[in-house]
Amino acid sequence: MPLDSRLVTAFLAVAEQGSLSRAAQVLNLTQPALTRTIKRLEAQVGAPLFERQPTGMTLTAYGEVLLRRARILESETQTTLSEIRALRGIGQGSVRLGVVSSAAEVLLPPSIMRMGAAFPETVFSIVVGLEDELAVRLVHGELDLAVAFHLPEGQDIQCLVRGPSHEGCCFVSGRGHALASRANLSLEDIREANWVLPPEGTSVRSQVSEVFARNGVPAPDVRVETQSLLVMKALVERAGFLTWLPPMLFEGVASPLVALDVRQAQMQSSRSFSIYCRTNSLLTVAASRALQQLRKELGFGHQAGGARGAT
Repeated sequence: MPLDSRLVTAFLAVAEQGSLSRAAQVLNLTQPALTRTIKRLEAQVGAPLFERQPTGMTLTAYGEVLLRRARILESETQTTLSEIRALRGIGQGSVRLGVVSSAAEVLLPPSIMRMGAAFPETVFSIVVGLEDELAVRLVHGELDLAVAFHLPEGQDIQCLVRGPSHEGCCFVSGRGHALASRANLSLEDIREANWVLPPEGTSVRSQVSEVFARNGVPAPDVRVETQSLLVMKALVERAGFLTWLPPMLFEGVASPLVALDVRQAQMQSSRSFSIYCRTNSLLTVAASRALQQLRKELGFGHQAGGARGAT
C-alpha cells in the first residue's frame, strides 16, 4: 500500500524536530492531531517508528529505515514539482550539484556561465564537499548529480561519465617553506612538519596514510583537521603547514603553493573527474542540461552509464 504523503510529511517533521509539540507547531497542527497521524502511519507500516521519551521522540530501528526512504520520497516530490513548473514555462527548473573542491574551481565556473547564458532562469544549488559527504547526500536524494574522482558504485550510485585522466595528488608546501627548495625529500623529512588534512575516515586522509604505510613510515601527526579547501590553502601559504592536493588546485607561476619533491610520494599516476547520480534516477530537464554541459567541459569523456533524463 502506497504511503500517504501527508503521513510522511508528519513523520519527517517529528523526526527532524525530535518533539511532537515542536513538530505540531511547524505543521500548524494540534499535538493530539499529530499524535493520531503518527499512530496511523505506524499502523500502516506495521511497526513502531518512535520511542516516546520524557525528553522527546527518538527513532526506532524501523523509523531509521523509513527516514532514509522518506527523505528520498520528499526529494523526488520536490523535483517533480520543479519539473512540472519548468514544463509549464514558469521556470527552467533547478539543479542540485555536489562537487569536490577541484571541480568547483575548474569545472563549475565555465559550466554555470554557459548554462546561465542559455537558460537564464535555471537555479543552481551547489554543495562543495569531500567525496564521502557527496556519496551520502547523493544516496539520500539531496543531490541530482555529483562530480568527484571516485564514489562507490553499486546498488545506490552509478557513474554516468568518466573524464580524461590527469595528474594525481602530491605533497604541498608554501613557496617560502624550508622544505620547498630541497630536492629528493624522504617521507621522514616531511612527517615532522605541521600538517593540515581532512578528518580521519575520509578518502583523502586514507590516501596520505597509505603512502606512508606503504613505505614503512609512521603517518604524520595532523595538527589541523578540516574539510575546507580555503582553510587548508591558507594554512599552507601563511602558516607553514603541509598538505596533500591535486596540482590543478595550485599550479601556476604566481601560485604561493608548490609541490614538494618527495621521492616516495607518488600515490597514483593519474585520476579523472567522474559524474555520478543515484542509481536509475530520473534526471530533470535542468539536471540533464547540466550533465551535458559538464560532459563538454570534461572534453571527450565517455558515457559510463545511463540515468533516465527528462526530455
